[in-house]
Amino acid sequence: MVSNISSWFRPFFTVVGLLLPYAVLAMEELSDKELAELSGQALFQADYINGVGPDGVAHNEFAYYRLSIDALVEFNMNIDKLQLGCGGFNEGIKANACDIDVDYLRLMGPDGPGSSNPVAGADVTGDPVLSTFSLKRPYVEFAVKNDGSVNREIVGFRLGSELANGVLSAGSFRNSNSCNSNPDNVACHTGINTFSGDLKLRLQGNASATVCITPFCFVPIPQNLAIDETTDVRGSRIDEPVLIAKSTVIDLPLLRRARLTAVLKEDLRFLHNIDLADTTDFGLSFQRERVSWPTFSKTGGFNNGYLYPANTGWWLVAPNSVNISGVSIDAGTLNILQAGVGLVGTVPFNNKDIGQRPADNCWGAAVFC
Repeated sequence: MVSNISSWFRPFFTVVGLLLPYAVLAMEELSDKELAELSGQALFQADYINGVGPDGVAHNEFAYYRLSIDALVEFNMNIDKLQLGCGGFNEGIKANACDIDVDYLRLMGPDGPGSSNPVAGADVTGDPVLSTFSLKRPYVEFAVKNDGSVNREIVGFRLGSELANGVLSAGSFRNSNSCNSNPDNVACHTGINTFSGDLKLRLQGNASATVCITPFCFVPIPQNLAIDETTDVRGSRIDEPVLIAKSTVIDLPLLRRARLTAVLKEDLRFLHNIDLADTTDFGLSFQRERVSWPTFSKTGGFNNGYLYPANTGWWLVAPNSVNISGVSIDAGTLNILQAGVGLVGTVPFNNKDIGQRPADNCWGAAVFC
């Protein structure tokens, strides 16, 4: 790897070395008056944030050094297998796993899913390959401990951005007779195997169910529910079903006291498409101890200008309502008397297919599909 990098950079530095003397010779001295008449903006911007002090914010007792690019970076990317932080310190949380483990990760634009293969509920047509995922003012940031002393050390770094806009599509759906007839089977889905970070998911769509109030379901009553709920998915090496919605699905006119709440918990492999529509403070960090990273604007966030404390290891953040839209859930038949909750209570639903399918972002001879 080192030889490849050095061989790549060698011609770059050779060209720079050849051009530098001529550039230096061409430079002219400007007076203060001449400088005052010039205007412009730097491409690179450096910033320093002092988080040290009794400000009531936990895990921000560091000096933060940030270098940002005042530009818009766009790309379209496929990653066959993304694994970060495998083994190591977090084995105590979950052994033989990675902090982040994703199969078939795609980063593309929000305007290119195509109507025949909808991504994130979009109703536009286009080509995913020609769409772009964008980062506005990306930056790299370091958290420094004991800044200003001979014992100062870097405890973490973060790759972040002011705004991220695009679609994160993951995994695959096994298109077989058994999976098409039973898409609730988690074995039919691949995608996010383990996750470490802080996502604020907004689930949007519809759920349907058939409600029975007698043991033999003589009078089935269809129920339809519009879903628009937000929940936090937060932690390290998450691989168990996480709560993504909790809604009252029964409000029967004949039984005014009937309230049956459906709690939907999903394996992350069902979440194939996550829409980041101008999401602030999207980023990926690595830290050897818990760090509360500053927001880009140094205001708001989880606590007085800081994000929720990132745990040790790798940590992915999208803290401002990324969308899981276009959801369509069939909850099946709910029998109040057999649910064991009477007319008021909670019924758990685990691992229901939400109707999402990953985008096809293949091109040319690529086999990533």
